[in-house]
Amino acid sequence: MAQWRKGERAVRFLLDRGRLDSFEAADLAGLAGAQVRRATLRVEATATAALSMGDVDGAYAAAYDAYRMAAEALLACQGLRATGGVIGRTWLWRMRCRLSSPLMSPPSPSRRSSGHAC
Repeated sequence: MAQWRKGERAVRFLLDRGRLDSFEAADLAGLAGAQVRRATLRVEATATAALSMGDVDGAYAAAYDAYRMAAEALLACQGLRATGGVIGRTWLWRMRCRLSSPLMSPPSPSRRSSGHAC
């Protein structure tokens, strides 16, 4: 499992409470890359098409899905995966971004109107 110079306490907290799982894979970078490609496709194909047809809510839902996939890729390249639903993923995303860049933050889940479960 990866070691975290920044945020190790937060990661350990989430692992101890079952909000994160660790896993091993032969090619973590390849797995994360596949998730990023999936997220990119969701934005380029689904969100863009919805927006071009005037479906702002659908475009937002697809973009939100892509952000979740990108967050999963960040975890996957470290041999981690979220287990705790939207609250765990959103909290983890904010912690991860706060540690890496003060400029990044996820979209608010309350804006979603598609009714999809996270």
